[in-house]
Amino acid sequence: MVIKESEIQSVISDHNTRWDNMRSDMSRYERSYRARMWDRMDGDVIVETPDGHSLVEGYIASLFPKRPAVELIDDPQDRGDPDLVRRISNHFLAPTSAILKRAMRYAFTFPCAFLKLGFKEADLVIDQVDIRAVHPWDVVVDLDADTWDRQRWMGHRYWLSVGEAKKRWPGRQWKGARRSPYLDEGSVRRPETDTSGSDLIDEVLIYELYFPKQDRLVFYSEYVSKKSGIVRQGKIPYRKGDGTPLVPIVELFFKEDLRQPLRGQSTMALMYDQLWEKNNLRTERAR
Repeated sequence: MVIKESEIQSVISDHNTRWDNMRSDMSRYERSYRARMWDRMDGDVIVETPDGHSLVEGYIASLFPKRPAVELIDDPQDRGDPDLVRRISNHFLAPTSAILKRAMRYAFTFPCAFLKLGFKEADLVIDQVDIRAVHPWDVVVDLDADTWDRQRWMGHRYWLSVGEAKKRWPGRQWKGARRSPYLDEGSVRRPETDTSGSDLIDEVLIYELYFPKQDRLVFYSEYVSKKSGIVRQGKIPYRKGDGTPLVPIVELFFKEDLRQPLRGQSTMALMYDQLWEKNNLRTERAR
């Protein structure tokens, strides 16, 4: 089954509208983590406590030891090789623990977070697994689903340099632009006129969308120099052990929204009013 471009555009539009409306809240939570709740001007007396930072880092410290590792004992039925599994597991944990902590910081500060899995060049098979922590506004979610595996679609949006896009999809012509950070700008991207003309500096925004029930993977971008924004569409290349499609995105929710579970719930949001009140009182007293 081929996914229609109108369906793809509808999914993307709903996602962007939702996160555009939430941008100011996400910025407030991020600033609370950095103890920069208010803008500062020369001469202003502002006192802010690092309680937002301590809130998030306290959870991280309770979940992660300083040097995460596993220790295994022999199987009661003498199956497998516990020493080999221990070495493989610890080899994998050592470089990925920082990425997992980053994803958890996102998930406590914002409503949720995600891990994106992929492949990278490496000599050892275990080192070929690429893991990235992804902000929630960069993952497309089917909010009508009550569980992660019941979604009709899910996806990841990301920026690629024009040069990388040309390498990945030869023959395509691209309209590059300068990247627009989600929390810093008033829109998802700057106008296409804001360009340097460089394949290295200019970038394009890609939507990598998965439709598990239809077994379809779609790459879509508004930066393609043609009428249709579909860059490529085909079967999902990743498979589970039983042969069914596998989406290489892992969800990370610490709290649920009671109406739509896949919206998630920010721990920082629950404490924000108290943080604001405390910082406001401390600032007024300092003046």
